[in-house]
Amino acid sequence: MTVHELMRLESAQALRAARASATESAGSLSLPDAMQAEADTRLLAIYGSGRRLAAQVLVQGKPVLYMQGLPRPVGAENDEHTFLLRGITNTCVRLERAGEFRTLCIHPELRGVQ
Repeated sequence: MTVHELMRLESAQALRAARASATESAGSLSLPDAMQAEADTRLLAIYGSGRRLAAQVLVQGKPVLYMQGLPRPVGAENDEHTFLLRGITNTCVRLERAGEFRTLCIHPELRGVQ
């Protein structure tokens, strides 16, 4: 399998898992729990090279895949609560939602030798 095929397979799996999780937990969070879950946003991985980068981000406990050049995550609906991709580098992802920006980076110990 090529890297592109693996990324496509992982994207499809992440989308299925996110949809299943959303269906199971819809409406089950109280407001304080929802606010706590929203604070849980972290970078899991960055794939690819050059201008063909993709980033997997954990948002509210669900894996979300962003592709460079696409502002919305793969498979995402038009939702005001979705983070929009503002940029990907080899080590960081910049996201925005409602004027709030977040920069998520790979832990320095996990970065390769440059």
